[in-house]
Amino acid sequence: FPSLPALSRASSLCYMVELPGEEMFDDAESSIRMFADKHFAQVERVRGNEKKVVDVKQFVTDVGLVTEADSRWLRVEISLSGRGSCSPTEVAKAVFDIPPERAKCLRIVRTDIRFDGRSIQVDKNA
Repeated sequence: FPSLPALSRASSLCYMVELPGEEMFDDAESSIRMFADKHFAQVERVRGNEKKVVDVKQFVTDVGLVTEADSRWLRVEISLSGRGSCSPTEVAKAVFDIPPERAKCLRIVRTDIRFDGRSIQVDKNA
């Protein structure tokens, strides 16, 4: 096997977030387009007793909708840098304006790890 770079050297992570057949996700294309057009997309991050407002838009380098035969997915690429990052759950909260407790229940699959142009795919069926 070829040696793999350390995860700490990754430039971005790609995820698929499954969108359930609920009303809040009916107009997913429009929600994604509106998110993509925004300059800022702030969400509240809660860790322990600490609350902080984070602009997730600054970390999202690509976002889109993937439709398969029986499911729809939010596709998102999140950059990793010295200035921070965000989670796919936080991006889903910002795109669909859903409460944190609902966002935590979404199925999220990491599909790629990118290293300055090189991509290592992760089998989402594994």
